[in-house]
Amino acid sequence: MGFEALPDPRVIRGYFPPGRAGTFATLQAMRSLALQGAKHPLVRGTALQILQRSSVPERDLLGELRALFRFVQDGVRFTRDVRNVETLQTADYTLRMRAGDCDDKAVLLAALLLAVGHPADLRYKVIATDPARPAEFTHVYVVADVGNGPIPLDATAHQPAGWEYGGALAAGELRI
Repeated sequence: MGFEALPDPRVIRGYFPPGRAGTFATLQAMRSLALQGAKHPLVRGTALQILQRSSVPERDLLGELRALFRFVQDGVRFTRDVRNVETLQTADYTLRMRAGDCDDKAVLLAALLLAVGHPADLRYKVIATDPARPAEFTHVYVVADVGNGPIPLDATAHQPAGWEYGGALAAGELRI
């Protein structure tokens, strides 16, 4: 079963088959949400406000990326999904609620970057971190490249841009 729209179209939930097929179906849904979110006036307006309030000079692509990353990292509370129900939020919903899990924060960050025309090569990276389930992906974050190589942007970790979990047991990526 795929995702189903709830009465409030800003949140979708569903059950995917186990394993990689379900993971990559989730990543495809996240990709769609980020692309839609980039066009939402609240998302673009928020991205513009973040950049205007930061001390980042115009056309400083790495500085813009870091400013938007810090906003999602610090301004959106990590909150888990409903138990045993994968839930994906639209970028505007995550902005309004200021809460979401790793996939919600990743969707929001990608949407903010896209909303200001950021030319970074964006990807979602999924990793498996649980030794008891080494083949099951349990975490996702954005990876961007502004020409200097990949920059992991894990907005749920309290680490700077560029930090990456070193103990991944498996990994996969999907271009946004």
